[in-house]
Amino acid sequence: MLKISDRINKRRLELGLSVDYVAKKLNKNRATIYRYENNEIENLPISVIEPLSKILKTTPEYLMGWSDMSDINNSYKEKINTKLANNIKEHRKNIGLSQKKLGEILSVSQQAVAKWEQGSAEPDTETLNKLSHLFNTSIDNLIGRKYNLDNIQNTQYINDIPVIKMKIIGSITAGYDGIAYEEDLGEIEVIEMALHGYSPEDCFVLKIKGNSMYPMFLDKDLVLVHKQSHVDSGTIAVILYNGDEATVKKVKYTQGQDWLDLIPINPDYMTKRIEGQDLEQCRVIGKVISLVHRKI
Repeated sequence: MLKISDRINKRRLELGLSVDYVAKKLNKNRATIYRYENNEIENLPISVIEPLSKILKTTPEYLMGWSDMSDINNSYKEKINTKLANNIKEHRKNIGLSQKKLGEILSVSQQAVAKWEQGSAEPDTETLNKLSHLFNTSIDNLIGRKYNLDNIQNTQYINDIPVIKMKIIGSITAGYDGIAYEEDLGEIEVIEMALHGYSPEDCFVLKIKGNSMYPMFLDKDLVLVHKQSHVDSGTIAVILYNGDEATVKKVKYTQGQDWLDLIPINPDYMTKRIEGQDLEQCRVIGKVISLVHRKI
C-alpha cells in the first residue's frame, strides 16, 4: 500500500506539476515539498492535507490511503448506476410501458433499455434528460440523489466526484458524561457518496472524543451524522441524555419496553442502561452514517 509521501509524489507527476508550483500554491518552500514526498515529515496535519489535495486535484481520503482514485470513482459510479437502473425500471412500469415501447419513444433498442435496467450501461445525458421529462421527475431523483446538488453551496468537483464543504459543529464523547455543546471547529470536505443519499443540509459533522467505540471510531475521528429523532435498534447514534449529556453509542431497545441500552464497541467500557423516568430526558440527535476523517 502506498504511503502518503508516495501518493503525493505519484499524483504530482501524473498532473505534470513541478515541485516549485506545488510549493508556491501551498505557501511552502520547495524543500518542504521534497520532505513530504520523501516521507521525512510524518503525520501531516489536516491543515496541509486538505489544501494539498485541492492542488493535486484529488481528495484527502486518497492522500491518506483510505482509498485509491479508481476506488473512489468506481464506487461512486456503481452507486449511481444501481439507483438509476432501479429507478428507470420502476418509473417505466409505473406508466405502463414495456422495454420495447420505451425504446421506441427514445429511439433506442429494447436491448439498450434492458442494459440500463441491469446497470450494465447508462443512458447519455440527452437521453437522461428525455427520461426525466417522460417520467415527470428530475434527473437528481432519477439517479437517486434526494436533493439538487446545484442548489448546495460549497460544492466542487474533484475528478467528476462531487465534494461538499461541511462545518464541524462540535465534539461528542465516545465515553459517558460528556456535556453537549455546539462549537465551531472549522470545515471539512466530504465526498458526496459519504452522505448515502441524504441532503447535506440534513447532516452535520462531529469530532469523536475518547475510545469507547474503538476500533470503529477513534479519538479525534470526524463522523458524519444524519439529523433524525428515531433510529432502529442496533444503530450507531448520537444520544442526548440527562438533559445535557451526549454520547455516540450503539443503541439497543425492545419496542414496548421502557429501557434503552447505550452500548460501546470497546469491551473495556460498560453498557449504560437508561430506563424509567430517565428516558423522558433521553432523545436521539441523529444517526452516524460515515467516518469522514481519521488522524493518522
